[in-house]
Amino acid sequence: VQKDIPKTSAARKAKELIIEDVIVVRTMQGYLKSIPVKAYREARVNIEKVKARTDDILLLFSSLGKLYRLKVSEIKQCAVGDKGTALGAILTLDPTEKILFMTNMNIDQKHPYITGVTEQGLVKKSDKTIFIGSTQNKRGMKCAGLNDGDKFIWFGETNGDHMILYTENHMGIQFKLDEINPVGKTAKGVKGINLGDTDRIARVTIGPESKKLPVQHRAGKGIKLS
Repeated sequence: VQKDIPKTSAARKAKELIIEDVIVVRTMQGYLKSIPVKAYREARVNIEKVKARTDDILLLFSSLGKLYRLKVSEIKQCAVGDKGTALGAILTLDPTEKILFMTNMNIDQKHPYITGVTEQGLVKKSDKTIFIGSTQNKRGMKCAGLNDGDKFIWFGETNGDHMILYTENHMGIQFKLDEINPVGKTAKGVKGINLGDTDRIARVTIGPESKKLPVQHRAGKGIKLS
């Protein structure tokens, strides 16, 4: 007579996982929580949110050019007003490392690239498909090269729209992202703006052509902003 084989805790957990749509919220204070769509209501605070399913894997991009993959099922499900769990308690982050962008693994054909911008003005664009995988990685993996002393300040999903880089010394440049070719995981970015010796990128915007600045080619010095 064949004996029943005890179910492992992992098997029980997989069987008990309820597949449902959720909103994953990342607060600017560095907390992560999962809220069922049916219970979610719009928050009036500065947050990042992604719609996903409980059997999905999220992609998270950091200031050190690292990619983390995290199962949605491992994010604590909370009420709207709950604080959530600190990212540092879920992922193995360096002390100065920050998560800048979070997305699901769906490919938006209108925005098929993941683009990052560094403090020193480098812009890196990659096909989102190269970051997708079937396993999670809480320790992170390299997704972009960096120069010594540099760090990423922005990541986002993009297409061929226009990017504007604003600097601490009040310079700005607008160029088309079509000028930048997609590259692999470990490659560094290319120059988006030619910065002065003491200048750094302060802010990034992406979208249709803006009338606030002329369209130039990337790697120029930009123009002085009032």
